[in-house]
Amino acid sequence: MSLIDIAKSYIHAVQTGDQAALGRLLAPDIIWHQPGQNRFSGTHQGLPAAVTRCAA
Repeated sequence: MSLIDIAKSYIHAVQTGDQAALGRLLAPDIIWHQPGQNRFSGTHQGLPAAVTRCAA
């Protein structure tokens, strides 16, 4: 799978709320830093937190 294919898979999973696909694409120990002052902002640690943030 090329990097473009991975990016397309990620975008599709986020757009459709496919948490299972996100779980396959992201590392289990992910640390996601989201800048800003909104409901998505902050540091999200671990796959469940990152998947929940992506699918919100």
